[in-house]
Parts: sequence; C-alpha cells; structure tokens
Amino acid sequence: MSDRKLDIGIASWQNPTALHACLTALRAQSRTRCTIHVIDNASPDPDVRRVIQLHAGEDPRVQPLFLPRNTGYVGVVNRLLAHA
Repeated sequence: MSDRKLDIGIASWQNPTALHACLTALRAQSRTRCTIHVIDNASPDPDVRRVIQLHAGEDPRVQPLFLPRNTGYVGVVNRLLAHA
C-alpha cells in the first residue's frame, strides 16, 4: 500500500443516516495517512451536524466545516478543493 497522504472530500446536505454510514465506512479503512474533509452545506436538519461532530470527536482524521448558508453543489465542491 502506498504511504502517500490521501485527502477525501464529502459534500454533505441532509440525510444524516447515509452520512453516518459513509463516515463509518471511511473511518474503518486501514489507511491512517488521510484526512476526511466533511463540509455541511447548511443542512437544516440538526442531526447532520451531530453526526459530523460525533465522528470528528472520535477520529482526528475527520475535519468538519459548517457553511453558514447553502452554496449549491459547485460552491461546496470548490470549498472542498480549497481544503484538500
């Protein structure tokens, strides 16, 4: 396996159940040299923030960012690229 660092980006809006499953699967990977950037695009569901904070609190590889307003898909992808 390569020892190069990997940056993973997740654009999140709504659906905390799917987000929890996604973050659980990513965190279960054996690769430790990675950063999981999770950007919430101003989801109105408070469970989305709770899921992100739960995973970030348990694993330092999870780096959250909460946008104050919805920027649309292109806007959140641009923020992900800026953090990678």
